[in-house]
Amino acid sequence: EQGRRKRVASSTDPSKTPAQVVKSIVLYHQVLRERLDAVHTFRVQHKKLQSVVTEVLTGDDRSDLEIGISSSTDDAHAGSMAIREVEEAPASVFAGVDILDLSPRGKIAFQSALEKYDRKVDAVEEKLAKLLRDKLTSAQDAEDMFRVFARFNPLLTRTRVRSAVKEFQMELISTVGQAIERLQGKFTQKYDSSPASRMSGLRGIPPVSGKILWAKQMERQVDALMKRMGDVLGPDWGQQLEGRGLRRSGDELLTKLDAKSFFRSWVSEWERDLSTNTNSRLNSYPIVIVPEGRNNALVAKINYDEKHENLFREIRHLSWLGYDRDIPRTLAIISEEALGRYPHAMNLKTALRSYTVARELIPSELEPLVKPQLLAVQESVAEAFDVSLDGSKVVSKRRVRWDAKDMSDWVAGLTEHVNRFEERVETLLYACDKIDTALESLGKVEYDVVKLQHILEGIQKHIDELSLAGYSDLASWVDVVDSRISNVLAERLEAALKEWDMAYQIKDSVGDEEQGRAAGDGDASTQARRRVRIPPIMVEILLRNQEISASPSVPVVREIFLKELHDYMAIVCSLPRPTSERFEVFGAKAPNDGANRPSTYDHLVASVSPETLASAYGVIERCVQETSAFVSRWLAYQTLWDTRVGDVSSAVGEDMEKWNALISEATEARTALDSVATIVEFGPIFVKYDKVQSQINLKYDSWQKELQSSYAVVLGQQIRDLHDKISVARNKLESVALESSGAPTPEIVLGVTFLQEMKQVKGPWAKEIEKLSSSERILKRQRHAFDAEWMESSRAIGQFQQFEQLLGKKSRTMDEQVPLLQSRVVAEDKVSLQRSAELMSEWEDQKPLRGDLGPEEALNVLTNFEFNLKKAVLDHENLIKAKDALGLEAVAADNALSSCLDELCDIKEVWEAMSKPYDALNELKDITWASASMRKVRKGLDDILMDLRTLPNRIRQYDAFTHLHDMLKKYQAGQSLLSDMKTEALKDRHWKTIQSRLAIRLPFSELTIGLLWDHGILDRKREIVDVLTVAQGEMALEVFLEQVRDRWMKQELELVLYQNRVRLIRGWDNLFTGLDDHMGGLVLMRSSPYYRSVREFQEEGKLWEDRLTKLRGAFDAWVDVQRRWVYLEGIFFGSADIKAQLPGEWSRFKSVDGEFVALMRRISGRPYALEVLNIENVQRTLERLGNLMNVIQRALGEYLERQRSDFSRFYFLGDDDLLEIIGNSGEPVKVLSHIGKMFAGMASARIDSSASKSEGLVARFDAMVSKDGEVVPLVDPIDVAPKLAVKEWLRQLEDGMHTTLAKLLQSAVEESETGSSQALATTPDEGKKRFVEWAKKFPAQIMILATLINWSMGVDEALRNDGGNCGAALRAVLSGIEEKLKVMAESVLLDMPSDVRKKFEQLITELVHQRNVTRSLIEDEVCSPRDFRWLYHLRFNYVPTAPKLTEKLRISLSNSSFYYGFEYLGIGERLVQTPLTDRCYLTLTQALRFRMGGNPFGPAGTGKTETVKSLGAQLGRFVVVMNCDETFDFSAMGRLFCGLCQVGAWGCFDEFNRLEERILSAVSQQILTIQRGLLERQDSIELLGRSIKLHENVGIFVTMNPGYAGRSNLPDNLKTLFRSVAMVVPDRKLIAQVMLYSQGIVTAEDLSGKIVDIFLKCEAQMSKQSHYDFGLRALKTLLVSAGGLKRRALDGQNVLEGDELALVEKNVLIQGACNNVVPKLVAEDLSVFEKVLEEVFPGSEIAQMEDDALKAEVLEVCKKWIYVPGDKWVQKLLQLKQVLEMRHGVMAVGSSGVGKSSALRVLLVALEKIDGVKGEMYVIDPKAMNKEALFGVLDATS
Repeated sequence: EQGRRKRVASSTDPSKTPAQVVKSIVLYHQVLRERLDAVHTFRVQHKKLQSVVTEVLTGDDRSDLEIGISSSTDDAHAGSMAIREVEEAPASVFAGVDILDLSPRGKIAFQSALEKYDRKVDAVEEKLAKLLRDKLTSAQDAEDMFRVFARFNPLLTRTRVRSAVKEFQMELISTVGQAIERLQGKFTQKYDSSPASRMSGLRGIPPVSGKILWAKQMERQVDALMKRMGDVLGPDWGQQLEGRGLRRSGDELLTKLDAKSFFRSWVSEWERDLSTNTNSRLNSYPIVIVPEGRNNALVAKINYDEKHENLFREIRHLSWLGYDRDIPRTLAIISEEALGRYPHAMNLKTALRSYTVARELIPSELEPLVKPQLLAVQESVAEAFDVSLDGSKVVSKRRVRWDAKDMSDWVAGLTEHVNRFEERVETLLYACDKIDTALESLGKVEYDVVKLQHILEGIQKHIDELSLAGYSDLASWVDVVDSRISNVLAERLEAALKEWDMAYQIKDSVGDEEQGRAAGDGDASTQARRRVRIPPIMVEILLRNQEISASPSVPVVREIFLKELHDYMAIVCSLPRPTSERFEVFGAKAPNDGANRPSTYDHLVASVSPETLASAYGVIERCVQETSAFVSRWLAYQTLWDTRVGDVSSAVGEDMEKWNALISEATEARTALDSVATIVEFGPIFVKYDKVQSQINLKYDSWQKELQSSYAVVLGQQIRDLHDKISVARNKLESVALESSGAPTPEIVLGVTFLQEMKQVKGPWAKEIEKLSSSERILKRQRHAFDAEWMESSRAIGQFQQFEQLLGKKSRTMDEQVPLLQSRVVAEDKVSLQRSAELMSEWEDQKPLRGDLGPEEALNVLTNFEFNLKKAVLDHENLIKAKDALGLEAVAADNALSSCLDELCDIKEVWEAMSKPYDALNELKDITWASASMRKVRKGLDDILMDLRTLPNRIRQYDAFTHLHDMLKKYQAGQSLLSDMKTEALKDRHWKTIQSRLAIRLPFSELTIGLLWDHGILDRKREIVDVLTVAQGEMALEVFLEQVRDRWMKQELELVLYQNRVRLIRGWDNLFTGLDDHMGGLVLMRSSPYYRSVREFQEEGKLWEDRLTKLRGAFDAWVDVQRRWVYLEGIFFGSADIKAQLPGEWSRFKSVDGEFVALMRRISGRPYALEVLNIENVQRTLERLGNLMNVIQRALGEYLERQRSDFSRFYFLGDDDLLEIIGNSGEPVKVLSHIGKMFAGMASARIDSSASKSEGLVARFDAMVSKDGEVVPLVDPIDVAPKLAVKEWLRQLEDGMHTTLAKLLQSAVEESETGSSQALATTPDEGKKRFVEWAKKFPAQIMILATLINWSMGVDEALRNDGGNCGAALRAVLSGIEEKLKVMAESVLLDMPSDVRKKFEQLITELVHQRNVTRSLIEDEVCSPRDFRWLYHLRFNYVPTAPKLTEKLRISLSNSSFYYGFEYLGIGERLVQTPLTDRCYLTLTQALRFRMGGNPFGPAGTGKTETVKSLGAQLGRFVVVMNCDETFDFSAMGRLFCGLCQVGAWGCFDEFNRLEERILSAVSQQILTIQRGLLERQDSIELLGRSIKLHENVGIFVTMNPGYAGRSNLPDNLKTLFRSVAMVVPDRKLIAQVMLYSQGIVTAEDLSGKIVDIFLKCEAQMSKQSHYDFGLRALKTLLVSAGGLKRRALDGQNVLEGDELALVEKNVLIQGACNNVVPKLVAEDLSVFEKVLEEVFPGSEIAQMEDDALKAEVLEVCKKWIYVPGDKWVQKLLQLKQVLEMRHGVMAVGSSGVGKSSALRVLLVALEKIDGVKGEMYVIDPKAMNKEALFGVLDATS
């Protein structure tokens, strides 16, 4: 009402909006509603408070007793009072209040009542809070406080109570937090390391159960703590600030403590282990081989996991814990199995552990001794792996398994072998320990032969014991022991030799002997000598017959000493070696104890270190050498008897120092002979010399006197020589003139100089006189008797004194004449200085420092200056000497002359060094240009520069070096220009230009490299480069013209013989390519700037351009004429009938043929390209012939088109085939080869050979023959008369085909109905026989049609059942189908012709489809013939009363209906119908009904084309399948459409979108024209510019694979012409089931899914390889081969049924899967396939290819070819042979070097030996060939 009023008001006030109007509405009941809500809220809160107080205060008092708190009477009274106050509070406060009074006074009263109520409740809460605090205060511990909070928990919702106990809550929160932290700490430590785990182990609780118990205990503790927190803080404690952290910690810990997660993890771990091991057969074997250790050594381990040992205990405890229902059945089974295996496992484990310990104890060298026992253990273990060891006598059996019957016996046998092995090892190790002890003693015992031999006898005793115990291969171990003994003895021998070395170390000198004796015998050398104990060797020196000798001699002493050493070493080396053959009965030699083995340790000498052995022998050698040296000193005195003093005097000569030394040495030697000692010791050698000593003294005295006499002779001669020398000098000194008056200045200078020289020699003469005087005194001291002629040294002294007096006199005279002499010398000095200054000035001006001088010129200048400078220096030196004698000062001019001479030497050295590089450079310059090699010139320059670099730095500083170096660098830099100038492009005209620019006037033959360099060719590089550029450009033109000239002057035409008539030209592409290239090059040559500069280029270029242009025109016409001639020649001359058919064209072509053949024969005589130009008017002639053949070809095309119009199936033939048919119309046999191209299933026709020739017939056709060999007799034979055209009898054959099939169908339908009725009255066997005979009687097409008609009409009749019992009727139909299926499945396995088997397989395929459809109708309870679930399928309705024979069968699908076409299809193959096929059928038939096309599209392998072909076969249509590609053009498509329209056939254009888009757009117009004609029911349409008949049954279908590479998009105008249907992956299982049924596999329903699963799993799990195919095509190959495999498997066996038959069929499919899949698998996927096979067919294994005969031949071939045939490679060969039998083409895939080609060659040779058929293999590399060369191409011109 308010709203209405407001609307009225708002109508008057249009400014208000609707929202404002609504807002202004007043709701008067809102206040009442708020009051009622407040009352309701109050009542709810009060009831809640009342219930809480009552619950807390009236609770059971036992809670107080439990927490140790006594409830007093006051507390009880206070509690009852609180309850009463709470109950009475509402009544007391609201007694006088009207709660519905909404006035302001009423509001105040209601609010006052509420406040009064709150005050009463606050008082109650105060009492309750006090009560709670009292109880908490009296609590003894935290547990009591928790119990109090649990009782008073409901009160905690009250604010006053909660604040009163806040401090107690915080205390308990801290307690709970600490408890949770302790639990978290326990969890962090993990169960495995906790005390609970150890306790569980002691109690026998397995790990998982113990962990679950531990988790449950901790979980209960956490739950208790959480409950206590709820008691303390209230139900929402987790949301409160104080409890939020504890709640989170507790929840996290509970999440981690989920016992079920532990259990699930345990189960998952087991399931994961089972999933990885369940497919492995290793789980059933007791022992496995596993790698172990760092080296991954293979070790036999018990195949009984530790988890299995505890599994049954784990499951028992888990059952007690309540997990019995959650334990998987698989684990329970495994547990029972593990419990059963446990005893054997423990025994095996103990045996293997003992065996392992024994193997570890015994080293590898001891293994042969226990080889039999070890082999016994290994053979026993090998039985577990179904293998035999090499050399084993144990026959391999089936591999031992856990469940084997003989498992106990095998375990007992293995245990016994291990125990025996342990005993043998223990005995052997005991003997080894004893031998080790003996070896240790052998290394410590005294070095004595008796003691060492005693130890070795003990070792031999232990060896004999082992030999008597029968240890095998003992000799090998003895060799090891012998080796160890050898090592010890070798060490002893080495130590002994070191002691030998120490014992006989020789002192540094014989004089130390007394010091050695004083030291006593306590040193190491003396102790070592005592241990060695060698008797002393005495040597005596004697003089017999004037000859000193030692007895025994030193070599004998060495021999004695060596014998002692050898005896010392023989202590070890003569010890006997241990042997193992002392107790051999027949003296059999061990392998290593042959007769050649030494019996002692002589070989140890070789083991001693070379240093020690050398040291031992070195001691002997040192002692002998010292002895020899000492003896040699005595033997040296033999010289006194053997040597003459005169010889010694001659050897010393006149060297007084040597004479003095010799005399002193002789004196000392004589003193040594006076020694007192008579014996010397050298180690064990003692030398005695007392007898010879006195005899030598006497002889030495006489020899010394002779030596002194010779010495005196030499000394007297030297005294006389010195005396004479001094006398001559004194006389010359007397003749020196120093007077300045009469002597010339040079003589004065020489006199002064001689006087000065005498002063210098005076001192040396004085020393020499002193030395001679000393020697004379030596002789006098030795009492030498001088002869009478002796010149005393005093006379020489007197002469020297006179010389000194004269020299002093002359010196004084010179001192008196000094002023005059000085003036003469000074004057001479000035003249000499002037001459020196002039010479130096001339040197400064003419010294050769310039680099451009030649070395020869420079050296001549230097020679002249050198002579003058040396003369000046000599004069200057004499002046200096004279000045020195006269006391004059010397001038500094001599330094300038020396410096000039030094500078001259330096410069001379420079030019001498530079002469060699200059000579080498001149040799290069003299090379003539014509014979010069730039490479050699450059090498010569490099060599000169290399020589310059080797010169020292002082030479490099001169201009001569710099000038030559820079010049060579310049020549080197310009070398590239000279190299360019050596090109053949430079002709005489170019060289004339170059020489004129360089101003060289010599002939070219005399031109040298030096001339070019000297005339500045390198400075005019740009001009030379310009000349070179022009020359090279002209050279390029010249080369090109030369190529053109050579090519076409020598170009031969490639001719090939054609039809033995004439030779034709081929290789046109190469000719035209060459012509085009050269013509283009000639055109480009005209634009070259060098073309016009040479007149010869212009003339020759124009000439060849004209020639090639004419040649190209002639060849263009020629190739066209030849192509047409080849085409027409085969037509007109290939058959005589063409002449009659086309007489005008034949005669015209005859004329053309004559001219062309004559032309070709002329060119064959001289087959050169340019010879064509010599033929007069050749191009005109060829063009005329081409025009004539064009007219002939046009007339021929019109003729063929007329023939196609008369018989439409000719449209499906090419022109060549059609012409061949027309040409052979009189020979029907030749025409029959083309029948298969015009009919769907008819490959030929049978000729009745009984037809009489007298009837005038060429042939009589009485039957149709399919490509599968099926023969269908014609109802009315076709007679071919001589005059009958081929198109006429082909049309009769087409009509006869339709009539025959229609009549056969009528008979088949009638007989099938009669046979069915009769079958009911006969026995089952007779009924089966009649059905089989009926199926064999009729062709496959008719038999299947009759079956379809019976089924379709039977189902239709059952659905029309008026009694309503259509289900029973359908079941009756189904029963009949199943009976037929059973009969066919049995029959298809019998031996029968291949065409009959194919018929039966197709019938089975169709019967399976009928059975499936009937079942679906029964399951869907379809009871109406108009139900779409029945209309969805093809229905065959046969009307016997139809007027036309070919219209009695009508096929319907949904609302579409078609007459059967009666096109003969042969046997062929039948497509398996799936739901996808039915859906496609429905779409395509609807498209035909609406006169449209069909477009199945989808990926490859989904059955697009096959579905169209199958639908056409169901409707009896001729389906023409064309695979579209880029070569299709508009006219080709149009001709196909013409044929389809006139025949009434279907055209299926596969991969339609591969056509180019322009072709697709044009084709769409043609298809639109056809569809409009069909829609308007026209009799003819216009195509390709002519009218053609239009058959109503024509259909056009296209298939596409969208999104594939190289595909076009359909134009929109083309898409609208087709009904599209998406083809996806079909039902593989259904297809497999049907195909298996058709192959006679009875259990197809069970096996089909499994075989499909194999392919799907392979596709999903295996690696992606380009050659893998697990699609429908690969599956079909397997399914088709299943029937043959089953027939071979059942061959020779009795009839199998039930499980036996199912097992055989399963094995057959497994074998087929292996045969199809395994050969193409890579190695990594083989295990995947094995796993897949095990999953689908448990217990199955990959079937190996077996062919013993082929395998033997393969191995023989491999042996002959020196191949190593591995097992896998041989298996691949057998697989290759299997694949070759199944497929036409095979690809061998694999990486390089895996043996693909070798496998092919070996298999080819092996098959040749088996089959006796010669095999050929041709190797073609497709990568090196194009497609035309690889596959071949038709050359239309030849």
